[in-house]
Amino acid sequence: MAVILQSLPQESGLTKIEYEGPRIALYSNNPSYLMQNSQLVSNMVNTIKKRIVIRTDESIRKPQDESTKIISETIPKEVGVAGTFFDAVLGEAVLFAKKPWMLAQVGEDFDNIELAEKTGWKVRIRKAPQNMAPIEALYKTLG
Repeated sequence: MAVILQSLPQESGLTKIEYEGPRIALYSNNPSYLMQNSQLVSNMVNTIKKRIVIRTDESIRKPQDESTKIISETIPKEVGVAGTFFDAVLGEAVLFAKKPWMLAQVGEDFDNIELAEKTGWKVRIRKAPQNMAPIEALYKTLG
């Protein structure tokens, strides 16, 4: 932990460090700083020989309904969002899209780091299955 605290500048907004099995989770008020400066995290990984995961701090996360609205306004309609599910434990919003490859082609219109900054949730894009019912049941059970 001392190595991590010495390696990160104040701008990172580090609030908490937790061990999660083989990984170390860094909770931050400013996750976009850590995502943009991935070389800092990479250097720490090489030093401490552990996997590091960046998570958003609970205090900066917007409510789920407000985040869903922001995400739907940001994502182009052509992508075909089938569902958005929130994992409060990990601080991630999992977005199921019918055409996720279009987000990579859009380029500057879609910025995952900016979206994480606006919502406070780290957004993961997944390919939507034909039938969303099992996925919805799974997230309902987990939530």
